[in-house]
Amino acid sequence: MKKRYLHFAIMFILTILISQCPPLGQITLAGMRVLGIFIGVLYGWIFIDLIWPSIFGFVALGVSGLYTATSALASGFGNQQLIMVLITLVFAGALEEAGFSELVSNWLLKRKIIQKSPWALVAGILIIAYILGVLGATMAAIFVLWSVVIRIADLCGFSTKDPLISYMVIMIVMFSYAGQLVMPFHGAALIFEGFFTQATGISIAYIPFIVYVLALTILICLTLFLLGKFVFRLDASKFVLPEEIIAEIASRTTTKTQKVSFVILIGFMALLLLPELLPFLPGASLLSSLGLVGIGTAFLLLMNFIVIDEKPMIDLTKTFSRHVQWPLLLLLAVTFPLADAMKSPDCGIMATINQLLLPIISQMSVAAFMLASMIFLGLITQITHNVVLGAMFIPFLCPLCEQMGGSQIVLWFMLYIILQTAYVTPAGSMQAAMIHGHASVDKKWAYLWGIICLAASIIILAVVGIPLGKRLF
Repeated sequence: MKKRYLHFAIMFILTILISQCPPLGQITLAGMRVLGIFIGVLYGWIFIDLIWPSIFGFVALGVSGLYTATSALASGFGNQQLIMVLITLVFAGALEEAGFSELVSNWLLKRKIIQKSPWALVAGILIIAYILGVLGATMAAIFVLWSVVIRIADLCGFSTKDPLISYMVIMIVMFSYAGQLVMPFHGAALIFEGFFTQATGISIAYIPFIVYVLALTILICLTLFLLGKFVFRLDASKFVLPEEIIAEIASRTTTKTQKVSFVILIGFMALLLLPELLPFLPGASLLSSLGLVGIGTAFLLLMNFIVIDEKPMIDLTKTFSRHVQWPLLLLLAVTFPLADAMKSPDCGIMATINQLLLPIISQMSVAAFMLASMIFLGLITQITHNVVLGAMFIPFLCPLCEQMGGSQIVLWFMLYIILQTAYVTPAGSMQAAMIHGHASVDKKWAYLWGIICLAASIIILAVVGIPLGKRLF
């Protein structure tokens, strides 16, 4: 507790001291106050938690002279990107409660092709993890597939922390989170695109977004699979679905609620994509005006009103209370007014950053700048929250890339993907902590595969990501 109080004190002292420092470069007095708030809040996010520093940020902005406390809160919570994240979180939670992830995983595990050989089963489980990630059931996919793998390991006599079982537990997380990145209307995409849109005013079309991220994440996942099979030569000879598990999966019946949840998800995705795929279709303009928030809210209401076996598909009140992640929402909410203040000409912060960095990066090619930015953030995100890094660096790295003659959209995609590879240390991300804390994972394999994932992602993004991005954007 004393350590926590010390971190609180440091957060306050940093904010006050920096705000009282004399102006630097083109930074004004108002800019120094904003810089003090930003550094103080950043320190709090790293060393305390996400809630306290975010609330402190709103209060500090309220006395900065740039905002009142009310206008800072209104700027943050009124931001359309935050509202989209809120609806997405609740909609994904509603599908999980309706049993959607179990429906998909059971159907895929029943396929005969998965049962043909041990490595076919390994591939099948990892493909299921990726597909469920794409469909927005990331966490459910992880826990469902973990339980399947551990049961197979127990029934087939694998030793504790066998390299193959460690690999499977780790890859299930990496594949499902890679799949989650594909859809632009899932939480991670909305959060990081929010930082980009806030800084540039540019929104990225759904279809090229999906094509680009799908291609790159499949390449990354395929590389990790091939390394496990052919380079590390993991022994999967005993990894087969026992008759007991096959019989159990075969006996499971699909409920009406699960079937309806699948139809609802397909309808949700179709209505979001139709305005881009068929813009001249009657009603396309209405769907565009509704957007993710309107369509998502309509489907949530529909799920609440559909009664199956004498009870609603979901209890909307409970769904909101269970699946709204307040730490994340508060962090996002305070970043929006902070980002606006940071880039305000009245503060002079961005002008000073440009003045300091341009002489350095002017000696670099655009490709070298993009690669250096990606490697830097890829390394730092192993010990620092990726959302915090996105909020810090995306708003000025992407416009800098544009000034150098590069594509800021392509750089954003590279940063978006690389910031999701925080697996090397347990402090990197929640998913890294899940891997390192799993009882069946040998720690040396957790570190090794985290490093391999980071390295493979950097190489693929550099070799394939830049040229593919130039063609699509």
